Amino acid sequence: MTTCYFDRNIFDQIDKKRDITDDDLKILREAIAKRKVEILVSFETVQETANAKQDTAVRGLKLISEVSRAAFPIKSHNELVNDDIQSFAAGKQAPSPFLYGKFSLAHVIEDIEKSSPEILTLLKDDKSERDTLNAKLKKLVEDERKMLNGKRPRTFKAYWDERSNFYGEGFAYYAGALEQCKELGIERLLDVRSVRVLVGALLSLLYAVMIEGRAIKDGTARDIQHAGPMSTADFVITDDGELRRLLRRIPIDDFSVLDLQELITFIRSN
Repeated sequence: MTTCYFDRNIFDQIDKKRDITDDDLKILREAIAKRKVEILVSFETVQETANAKQDTAVRGLKLISEVSRAAFPIKSHNELVNDDIQSFAAGKQAPSPFLYGKFSLAHVIEDIEKSSPEILTLLKDDKSERDTLNAKLKKLVEDERKMLNGKRPRTFKAYWDERSNFYGEGFAYYAGALEQCKELGIERLLDVRSVRVLVGALLSLLYAVMIEGRAIKDGTARDIQHAGPMSTADFVITDDGELRRLLRRIPIDDFSVLDLQELITFIRSN
């Protein structure tokens, strides 16, 4: 069975039948029903879907409930990465990246349909969080430019080689396990899948902004929050061409980033 992480825009693409036929959708749903493909869901995807206009949010969440393993969501990005780092530091096997029996998508849908005070507060807090993340990303870009001090790595690989250990140490510090991870080797920590994808996604974004002259969009900082949860899947499926480009250059094996048509082609050929 192949596991897939659907970016929120994929659920929107399916809902609006954008660049996908009824036959494509039939093939996808059959593959899901036969468990040839399993769609994983994260809190980040649910949160972003809930943030849409009410009717769009309800349709999107119902679609997520229909096609994904919504009862067993991926841990939130911070919890997932911190658990993996702490397990590495303790010399233990990484725990399951999923939560079991602790989440009800049906309750989220009900709250949105009723415009409950809880969901309205959540949406307000989400906007504030997004603004905070955007500000933090801009500050990070400024700090990184100062750190490079005018140097311009010619390739992303050169940038990864130069800066990945620094960011690996940073995430280990926030997980409360820096000294243990340094003793075991930050290079080894970077082989932990969730850490590698997260550091790779962040460095790829920074390289795109600083070296390739790409602009930071409103949702760019939020995309990084998907990196840890994305690492749990065999395939990441996104309709965002720039995000596919950024993720595809992360130096990691068995991590494929596709658009929806490429996934359909894969299912047809298997």
